[in-house]
Amino acid sequence: MKKDYKVPEWVKHGKLRWAWALWEPLAHYRRQGGAPSSAGVWNARWGAQYYKRMHSEEIVAKLADMGINLVSTSFFKGFGIESGVEEMERTAEFAELCHSYGIRVLGYHQLTTIIYETMLKEVPNLEEWAMVDAQGNKLIYWNSYWRWLACATSDEHIEYLKKPIYKAIKDAKLDGIQFDGGTFYDCHCERCQQSFREYLLEKYKDASCKEIQERFGIGFIDYVRIPPMSHPWDPLYQELVAFRYKVKDERLIKLHRYIKELNPDAILSTYMEPSAFATKEYYVADLIIGENLDLPHIHGDEGVINRVLHCKTAQAVDRVILNTSWFREPGKPGLRRAETSEEVKLDLAEHGAFGGQAVAATWALRPSTPPEGCHFERTEIYEPMKQYMTFYKDHEELYENVKCLANVGLYWSYESMTFDEKVSYPGLVGFEQALMWNQIPHSIVPSNKVEEINAFGVIILAEQTCLSDREVKFFEDFVKSGGGLVITGQTGIYDENLRLRESPALSSLLENDNVVYLKDACGNIRPLPNKTKATDFYIPHLPEKHYEMVKAIEKVCKGPLPFKVSVTGYIAADLYQVKSGARVLHLINYDNKKPLDDVDVTVNLPFKGDLIAKFYTPDYPELSGNKLAIAQDREEVKIKVPKLETYCCIAFEER
Repeated sequence: MKKDYKVPEWVKHGKLRWAWALWEPLAHYRRQGGAPSSAGVWNARWGAQYYKRMHSEEIVAKLADMGINLVSTSFFKGFGIESGVEEMERTAEFAELCHSYGIRVLGYHQLTTIIYETMLKEVPNLEEWAMVDAQGNKLIYWNSYWRWLACATSDEHIEYLKKPIYKAIKDAKLDGIQFDGGTFYDCHCERCQQSFREYLLEKYKDASCKEIQERFGIGFIDYVRIPPMSHPWDPLYQELVAFRYKVKDERLIKLHRYIKELNPDAILSTYMEPSAFATKEYYVADLIIGENLDLPHIHGDEGVINRVLHCKTAQAVDRVILNTSWFREPGKPGLRRAETSEEVKLDLAEHGAFGGQAVAATWALRPSTPPEGCHFERTEIYEPMKQYMTFYKDHEELYENVKCLANVGLYWSYESMTFDEKVSYPGLVGFEQALMWNQIPHSIVPSNKVEEINAFGVIILAEQTCLSDREVKFFEDFVKSGGGLVITGQTGIYDENLRLRESPALSSLLENDNVVYLKDACGNIRPLPNKTKATDFYIPHLPEKHYEMVKAIEKVCKGPLPFKVSVTGYIAADLYQVKSGARVLHLINYDNKKPLDDVDVTVNLPFKGDLIAKFYTPDYPELSGNKLAIAQDREEVKIKVPKLETYCCIAFEER
């Protein structure tokens, strides 16, 4: 897939401070009906009043004053162009207002929803666009019977989407499109059946009858149909997953290319598909959306909800991620917002600390009930939000990251995480917790970048059960060159097609001095009772054997770990080199109701000259920018961090 687009400079690390400026049109709130919720204004008599005020100059001025420079707002929900023209005009006026205050605007578009009650007036053959299940029934969005889902192979629908895109970019002068709803594609229509067969025949056109039979158990694939159910062991289902990712990627590439034709500086923003970790030919949006419902917080005595993995996966594809944040409480319906100063600070701190991601205040413009204001206008929300947003605005240079300085790589096997996720996902997340709460920075290394493992001192294979012979060869060569491997549990018991190996793929390396095998290190991850799939929502417990996991890393790592933090508790850290050449160490205290004093930090980096260490924090403005005392002995540098409430960073500059 040809990627002939360039990410604009305004989307780089450290540049974006964002808030939702309402993504649903009034028509949707009214049509949806239902009871008012903590996340919306459905069926509220004051909805229009609230909606109008959130698009007012008063609100835009307040957002700009605290440093917000990007918002997303509704543009095309799927009611059709004729029925949505009023909303589009309102958004155009809002965008003009935002631009006058230096705020860019993304137009929220539904990529898949087609609302037949209004769109049939424009598109009489709308049913031909709709997805159907294996029984031929139309697929709908959740329980909204009036929202059909459009098929990704419908070229007519893709061409139709270009019309609201044109209106958004050219007429409304928006700065980009934020697509929602495109991750679901489970169609069984005859057009998809034929496209799937054509995909297989092209992929296996040079394969012999014997090779096809070894893969599928049948000698030819001319008459296969889409499997009616998800079954990861089914070779045809494995091919279907790859086919669907390819179709979705191709659809986005067409729309992205069209956006760039209209305005090269405009962006496409949407979710990242797992295909980004599968092959070299994949699509990644200019700005990734991470909708994970995981507002960072300590969950009782069980663990810490966080979005570090989302930040690290974005880092792996060299993109900025915009993590939307809601607090979902286990066993309770609905969502809630950040409600305290501590929650606001922790939410905004995590975006900056792990890679200079888009600093996102998802909850800022949600309504009060009754709506005497909106959420961010409450004093306990406004003050920490302004404090943090202003800090990020004033110190963009601290987040212009060019390189993560972690020398620990956490391997992400596409096949393992896609087809054996109930084992592989908890293993990877569990090991990540051991790294985080022992302050060991790491990077995600996806399987389509396995050749990059040589940039690390140690690679961790945490329950990555499916490994190809090609991957195994890379790990063998890595160990021969002096690199360290930490392997857990069931890693490598299958090949990439989930075929059981006679013995685990890397068993021949286990006697090597720079390889450690941990049989049951990742056995302390438990899903929530209300989860629906393996990757949905985990309480990421600190594994009981986390010290053993850390010792294994220290034993086999080629070179020292970049720093050590002498502190206990839920303190995480990350380290980057920024555009200026400075190395910036970030510290975040998830238990921020308990501020810390005098945290000892030892940094092991190849500094060449004399150092200046500057302390920055939004929590104590009177201390921010101060120089810290340094004790330097060759490459080892010791400093004392004076205060750590929620977040701070230390910039090391060489003279």
